[in-house]
Amino acid sequence: MSYEDFLKYFDGVDVCFRSTGLNDLALDMHEELGGFGPFCGCIVGCLKYWLCCCGVYKLFCGRGSSIHVADTKKQKKVREKQGNGVVGE
Repeated sequence: MSYEDFLKYFDGVDVCFRSTGLNDLALDMHEELGGFGPFCGCIVGCLKYWLCCCGVYKLFCGRGSSIHVADTKKQKKVREKQGNGVVGE
């Protein structure tokens, strides 16, 4: 899809910046391995957490989500018509 076609059908792109941290850590159960999967997942998960420092990284390098929301063109036009926005942003 070309950019011109995109602009024809859409007026904006929404991006979600979510929080990251220890809550992102999850156990991969390796279900394809049958009954041995949870054991394998536990071992691999512990190795990633301790030896690859995923736990320390998630603990100290997490980030909070952004509460800033950008205005769409439609919202700016509405504010300008109401006299609440700065014209020429």
